[in-house]
Amino acid sequence: NLRWANWLPSIIVGIFNDNYQGYYIFNFLRGTIGFFIFFYVISKAFSPLTSIVFLFLIFLEKDFMHFYFELNPLMSAIFYLSLIFLYILKKKNKSFEGVNLFIITLLFFFLYGAKIPFIFFYVGFIFYIYKFKGPEAVFKSIIYFVILYLLEALVFNLLNPEFSNLGR
Repeated sequence: NLRWANWLPSIIVGIFNDNYQGYYIFNFLRGTIGFFIFFYVISKAFSPLTSIVFLFLIFLEKDFMHFYFELNPLMSAIFYLSLIFLYILKKKNKSFEGVNLFIITLLFFFLYGAKIPFIFFYVGFIFYIYKFKGPEAVFKSIIYFVILYLLEALVFNLLNPEFSNLGR
């Protein structure tokens, strides 16, 4: 059940590597980059010791090691969530304004594109921005998400005429 946000970035690997092993290597690299971004975000938000404990626990967890070498939406989720947290950390108070709000919403859309239940992360994000920026930022973010959803449905409808106009 791999959705487009899992396999679309892997196509780049397929250009340079024409066997299936490249896709697994890409998933490994994407997960590793995501964990190191989380390591950086945790060290900036809390303390370096906390981030070292985080990294130590992640690399000793056998299920994560198992997921590293699978084409699994979990590694995509870790990668996209780490980018979201990094972006919010770097932009601070400007995260939910203008193009920054669109970029964060786009990353949440990619998270949704990895696996449909990951949309619940976006619901949590909506409550978060409502608390800090109010209903106007929430409304803009939802509009961006709906536009992206409609674009997704349009593209897949063009690629496959039997695809539902309402998306999946």
